[in-house]
Amino acid sequence: MRLSLLTKSPLIAKLWRRLKSVDIAKNTYVYTNAEDSLNENMSTAWTFLCIGVVGIIFTVLNLTGVLHIMHGRDCKKALTLLIFHSLFMVYGIWVIRSKKDMIAKVEKEKSDRKKYTEWMKEKFTDEILSNLGTMEASAEELELLQINYMSDELVKHFPEINPNFADRLAEDFFEEKAK
Repeated sequence: MRLSLLTKSPLIAKLWRRLKSVDIAKNTYVYTNAEDSLNENMSTAWTFLCIGVVGIIFTVLNLTGVLHIMHGRDCKKALTLLIFHSLFMVYGIWVIRSKKDMIAKVEKEKSDRKKYTEWMKEKFTDEILSNLGTMEASAEELELLQINYMSDELVKHFPEINPNFADRLAEDFFEEKAK
């Protein structure tokens, strides 16, 4: 109810329209490659699964009287713990079962990376990259200019590419060329 009152205010509505029209940078997050994401998700899944199993064992041992850490036979507390740890286990199992889809994303990203890198090797020769910039540009400014140029060209030539992925590829390509 309060939100609707605020949005009816002409001043707030004007500010809201202004905020929505602000052009935020096209790349608002750092790209995480699929393999890193897969490893992180698997680590989280196994951690959740272990916490769930240990929690359920702990709760059952307390209910049966083997452990005396939970005082009394508080069924509400035990039921809550069982449900809580069961949810941990369900989430862990769900993520582990989705591993196949994540592996497919990793393979697709690897093949895409290879395709884009081959195109960049053909397109961005040392001569082309050295012609970007001016004499008064510092080395850091020239590096940023070259990376932005490569990223923009990738997005123009391959419209399906994620702009953040294009930035990562351009940075990686630039670093590889600098070696």
